[in-house]
Amino acid sequence: MRATLRLKLHTDERTANALRDTLEGFTACFNAATDYGWTHDERNSLRLHRATYTGLRETHPSLPSQRVCASRIKAVEALKSVDARKAKGKKVGCPISALCPVRYDTRSYGVRLQDECASLATTQGRVCLTFSLPVYYRRYLTWHTTSADLCFDPHKRRFYLHVVMEKDTPTVSPNGDVVGCDLGVRRIAVTSKPQFFSSSALHRKARRHQHLRSALQRKGTKSAKRHLRRLGRAWYRFTREQNHLIANAILDALPEGAALTVEDLTDIRERCQHRKGQRGLFHRWSFAQLQAFLAYKAQQHGIVFVRLDPRHTSRQCPKCGHTEKANRKRQGVFHCVGCGYEANADFVAACNLRQKGRSLLARLLSESPSCPTTSGSSEPGRR
Repeated sequence: MRATLRLKLHTDERTANALRDTLEGFTACFNAATDYGWTHDERNSLRLHRATYTGLRETHPSLPSQRVCASRIKAVEALKSVDARKAKGKKVGCPISALCPVRYDTRSYGVRLQDECASLATTQGRVCLTFSLPVYYRRYLTWHTTSADLCFDPHKRRFYLHVVMEKDTPTVSPNGDVVGCDLGVRRIAVTSKPQFFSSSALHRKARRHQHLRSALQRKGTKSAKRHLRRLGRAWYRFTREQNHLIANAILDALPEGAALTVEDLTDIRERCQHRKGQRGLFHRWSFAQLQAFLAYKAQQHGIVFVRLDPRHTSRQCPKCGHTEKANRKRQGVFHCVGCGYEANADFVAACNLRQKGRSLLARLLSESPSCPTTSGSSEPGRR
């Protein structure tokens, strides 16, 4: 089980210059490694190391050798990610970073959460920095530190250390309680308990955001572009906060040992088509982020998190099992043409997910007396 802590570092002029030089050197090594790998079609980490390490050490002698190796490892990961996008038919190019976060391992950095201090290897040697540990992060004092990334926020002009914490995943004994959760446009989330999370207020705010964004884009001045950047950051914070609140509300209603089943929405934007009036609402919200929050929060709550095939969840009758497109009368209305059962379409989808989850859980229990939770996303700024 993992969690990422986002710690704001306190720096003076000397330490800030050392961190900045390290970031710039690491970024230059990363871009050089990706350029070589892209030009020579090289994805093997060892061969890329042999081809680039000596030249990078000569070009950046002050950068610690471990950071040069870490930049090459990140370059290989970026190149493989580009290949995965290319395999899906997406347009790709050589990955380039303006300021690539510096990756540290346990040998090149140290952090003591209880003392609120950290030590980092830089181009000017080891530097010690302090930070203020939020009260919420004190729950992680007993966890083990693994890797960390040094990041720089160009807007706030501050340095952050993203520390990855690790703890053994607890074994969960399922209690047989399964809850389905359907994600949608009209309602952000609907569970089979039932719980309805309306998106009316969110869509009004989204429409205002889109209207202002379009007006600023038409304006095109430097001031408008600065406003656009601020607007984008504000919208990101808003959606993140709302997804945190929705995930917390869903999981707080579940007991330990319960199972939460959701739709697997991988590549949903490419697989589904929507009417022109719904495209903006569909693409404005980050459903992947909401599922990632549900995944790692479920782990910490002792809840089994399962992704299931979403096909026919809104067309299948939970009473008689009849599946037909005509069952979905309207966006929010389900009426089974077989048995006449009628309910909210999103609630019906959540009920179908619950039934699929029960079948899956029965198979898992028949194979093993305990069922571990699935791995969650390691996201900075957890709540």
